Amino acid sequence: MAGSHGNAPSLAGRHHAHKGRALHRGKIVILGIGNPLKGDDGAGVRVVEALHRLPFPPVVECLDGGTGGPTLMVHFEGAAALIVVDCANLGEPPGAVRAFSLDEAADDQGQPRFSLHEAGLLPMLTLARQAGTPPPVVRIVAVQSHRFDLGDELSPAVGAAVPRAVELVIDEVQRLLDRQQ
Repeated sequence: MAGSHGNAPSLAGRHHAHKGRALHRGKIVILGIGNPLKGDDGAGVRVVEALHRLPFPPVVECLDGGTGGPTLMVHFEGAAALIVVDCANLGEPPGAVRAFSLDEAADDQGQPRFSLHEAGLLPMLTLARQAGTPPPVVRIVAVQSHRFDLGDELSPAVGAAVPRAVELVIDEVQRLLDRQQ
């Protein structure tokens, strides 16, 4: 992701306290999931499109995961961390953005606390765990969706939330990079 684009936020000057255990060195995969032709379902893909314009270090890989599925596992095999960006039903107003861990996305019985993408993100990551290939760290950045009608336009609330989601992903990446030091 070479070069900066306009007033795009960057990682320069962002410093966070080291939190959690050290993270092994390796790639950090940012995976945007969604169908950009179904309204707000394209939020994750739109966030990743914006992230592609940022000057991330080579260890950070931004991917458009489309509508997801188990085939996405090849993209994060061997990764130090995975950040999934997607729309979700968080039970909040449209355009709300939240970042959370995979553990926070499921209850004690492994059932989803929120309705994540129809591609079955939690089952895909459970399958990766069973196959022994999950990234040690999984973070999710979710945007509360509003509508899923046909068309490539996000609803106004979700479109306005994309810059906030980009900022949250940048913060997550910086925390992960700090833990690799």
